Amino acid sequence: MNWNQFPGMIPQLEASDSFHDLHNALIMEIRRYLVPILPKHYRAKTSSYTALDEAEMRVQIIPDVTIRTHLRDPQTVYTSTVAESDEPTFTLSPVVEVLREIYTLQIEHGESGALVTSVEILSPVNKREPGFATFKEKQRKALRAGVNLVEIDLLRRGKRRFQDDRVTETDYLVAVIRAQRPNVDVWAFSDQEPLPIFLLPLLPADAELDIPLNRIFRETVMAHGFDRQLHYRTKNDE
Repeated sequence: MNWNQFPGMIPQLEASDSFHDLHNALIMEIRRYLVPILPKHYRAKTSSYTALDEAEMRVQIIPDVTIRTHLRDPQTVYTSTVAESDEPTFTLSPVVEVLREIYTLQIEHGESGALVTSVEILSPVNKREPGFATFKEKQRKALRAGVNLVEIDLLRRGKRRFQDDRVTETDYLVAVIRAQRPNVDVWAFSDQEPLPIFLLPLLPADAELDIPLNRIFRETVMAHGFDRQLHYRTKNDE
């Protein structure tokens, strides 16, 4: 597949085996872009939290072999009869929990260390229960604390926390929520459109920054080898 046929987001990268890697790589590249253009009294740093991905929990495969060892002393004489146990009806394999380390980007005020803006790329964990409710509450607490929020949603599947038909009908979006204003600015786009240039809010006294998300995304695809993943996946599907 020629990934250049998509001017923006590449739908094949939404697959769970690729998206987690893309998610973290893109956060790092947005930070790399921001560092030289941020005013000097800010600093950009990555942070992470761990979430249980229940939808990706896997059954551990255990070989269907049972080994019984008899330790009976052949010289021992038993006067009582011991009944053999019945075979179990079935055996359940243990479920392996899948923990996801999710990276976020935080813009802090350099002198006070106060968190000013949080940038998060939504993961599948954020868009389905129980992670969806946890994510919404985390964002509410951040807004109440005066933190600006940037949410980048590059997943078509899953829930969205903004109840508006224009939000639910679009493929992808970037939402910017400023702590000082009630409105939510939304940049909506499809896989046939480039990712937008959105505004990154800082403190009210400072100008907002233009973030060319499409440029950063495509540089991420090349720098981290996602174009090669797409090439080999297409060959294997043929």
